[in-house]
Amino acid sequence: MCKACDDRGQTWNGDSPSCAFDERGVFTSDNWNCATMNKLRELAEDRSVWNEDQYCAILPIKDDGTYVVLSWYKHRGRTEGAWFVDEGAMIPLVLEKAIELL
Repeated sequence: MCKACDDRGQTWNGDSPSCAFDERGVFTSDNWNCATMNKLRELAEDRSVWNEDQYCAILPIKDDGTYVVLSWYKHRGRTEGAWFVDEGAMIPLVLEKAIELL
C-alpha cells in the first residue's frame, strides 16, 4: 500500500481500497480508489480526452520530455492504465515517478 493510501485509509462505505502499486511499487490495474492515483487523475482531469466513457490523459513530469499517461473508465475508482513515457519507451508507472509528478 502506498503512503497516500495508508494515510487516507477508507473514508467511505463500500468496497475497501486497493492500492494501484504492488509491493515493488509498480502500477497494477487491479486497484480501487488508490489515493495516489486519485490525486493523479485530479491533476489530469482538465487535460483528459473522453471517448465512449473512456478517459485518457498525458501529464508532463518535467521540462525534459518525460510524461505519465493515464487511462480510466468513467469516474469510478479504478485506474486501468498508468505508464511512464521517456524518449519512446513506455513502461508501467512506478510509485516513485507518481510521487515525483505530484
